[in-house]
Amino acid sequence: MRAAIHTELGQVPAVGEFNAPIAGPGQVVVRVALAGLNPVDRLRAEGYDYLGVRTPFVSGREGVGSINGARVYFHEAVEPYGSFAEQALVDAAELLNVPDGLSDAQAIPLGIAGLTAWTSLTHEAKLAEGERVLVMGATGMVGQIAVQAAKLLGASYVVAAGRHEETLSSLLDRGADAIARLDGDPSEAILAVAGEGFDVVIDCVFGEPFAAALAATRPGARAVVVGLTAGDSVELQFFSLYRRHISGLQLAGVPVEVRQQAFNAMAAHMLAGRLHVETELFDLDEIADAWAILCAGAHRKVLIVP
Repeated sequence: MRAAIHTELGQVPAVGEFNAPIAGPGQVVVRVALAGLNPVDRLRAEGYDYLGVRTPFVSGREGVGSINGARVYFHEAVEPYGSFAEQALVDAAELLNVPDGLSDAQAIPLGIAGLTAWTSLTHEAKLAEGERVLVMGATGMVGQIAVQAAKLLGASYVVAAGRHEETLSSLLDRGADAIARLDGDPSEAILAVAGEGFDVVIDCVFGEPFAAALAATRPGARAVVVGLTAGDSVELQFFSLYRRHISGLQLAGVPVEVRQQAFNAMAAHMLAGRLHVETELFDLDEIADAWAILCAGAHRKVLIVP
């Protein structure tokens, strides 16, 4: 089958032929209709240990496709397979149903990006109505959806923090009450809009900006870390942890029934026009162009047609 393949770690995937998957116990072969490109695909290409990859392997984690006529979504394929191919091998228990009326192009943004944003707020942070939310890295796909989701879930005050000016400003029309530009001192930018402090932080960047975000929280705050674009380590003051709860989120650790509920809720909001995500479509043969956009920092969802 045709697929975008990594033959060496650290390299851009190239289109070639890869053996078609054969399902084992508890597995299914999904005929992929559309796939999404995400930062985790870059981490996978770089060989991060926790992802457990060995070359050669097919690029891509998430996709929408069909099994016996039923439309399904999956957020990761069984190694060494991936979603940038005609077929993907998936654990049957991990599949989500795609709600009626939702197109493939609408479904993909609600996957890794949407589920991470929504379940970080609900399943992990347990956002309560009326609480105050700060989204760090709000101009990325997880961040954009997190800003909108926080407002849809009843947050009273939502701040979007990021660097990409155009996208950041657009979030004022999609749920953000205020924005913080992180092109200078992050502490100064965040404290300027923190007011009485934040109850929940969804952090897509980590590094120095995370320390600044934590300093702007109030007692009882929950911070959920979901990304590391600003660095994979940070120095924190001991007392900044008092009466704060810090955690990370991995979709595989969220029960599949919770993911399905979140997917359905976001789909309803999207179909009603309350949740908006911009997308950009690439054919499989254009994978190098799509990869370049990912590496430069994508501000719209990049979709791949296998």
